[in-house]
Amino acid sequence: MSEQRFSIKLHNSGKHRLSVHLESWGEVHVLKPDKTLRFDATGPVEASASELLEIRYDDESITMWGWSGSAITVSHV
Repeated sequence: MSEQRFSIKLHNSGKHRLSVHLESWGEVHVLKPDKTLRFDATGPVEASASELLEIRYDDESITMWGWSGSAITVSHV
């Protein structure tokens, strides 16, 4: 089975802390103003477009969903 990888950096350029939720693991990370977090996702290549890394955001939080069989690691940059 092939594996796919995604890496992204999120930078908070706002004045308030953001909550970053990783689902379906239930993890919450705080992204302080003027700070950056790096997310590295790995997992099996899926045929369905719904089986991708999904990110949603609003004024106070960001939620990231992994796909079936994936893992996401978080690090401060």
